[in-house]
Amino acid sequence: MGDAMSFVRNSFVTVLVFGVLLVAVSSREPYVPGNGGMMPALERDQRVWIDKLAYGLSAYSLPLDLGLALPASDVPGFAWAQPARGDVIVYRHAGTGSVTRRVNRIVGLPGETVAMREGRLYINGLLVEREPLRADRIVLNRGDERSEVLVFLETLPSGDSYEIYETSDDSLHDTFGPVSVPDGHVFVMGDNRDHTLDSRVIGEVGFVRVENVIGRVLG
Repeated sequence: MGDAMSFVRNSFVTVLVFGVLLVAVSSREPYVPGNGGMMPALERDQRVWIDKLAYGLSAYSLPLDLGLALPASDVPGFAWAQPARGDVIVYRHAGTGSVTRRVNRIVGLPGETVAMREGRLYINGLLVEREPLRADRIVLNRGDERSEVLVFLETLPSGDSYEIYETSDDSLHDTFGPVSVPDGHVFVMGDNRDHTLDSRVIGEVGFVRVENVIGRVLG
């Protein structure tokens, strides 16, 4: 009896340790943006790591994409943290259920209003600070010649600061909204403001459901 109990106990410990190691290893996943929408923070061919357990468990954040083998309704969701303003996230294309992944930065949280006026970001009616830094010459799209962009340091109300690229302040989505972020969603933007698909493009991306978030980009 004692040997049997010892075997069961040792087997349980082995399975538990293996499970913990499996989750720890598979909870981080490499990702390559593939486009310049998050430049200068992320280059189009830069390999980054996603923490898939940064906010909790969902069909899209389960390690090894296990949740994709089951109907979403069969995958229980557990949230132990909420996406925060300033986080760079990778998410499934909002509302499509496809395997398309995008990467953007969270600027608006549930219940907030977001607007753009001539290239300037407003959150809850307050202008977000933007400091001019320099001009750069970069390749905006593969195969293109280098173009000049203006580089600004943007600082969110949370205190998070990061550089953004602006070609001009009168591009297609430089005036937008205001819109209110629904419950259970976030409003995301690319740092390369005039060359990105983000929540300003309602028919393409729109508000991002929190349950569609795969994870937070590390580093």
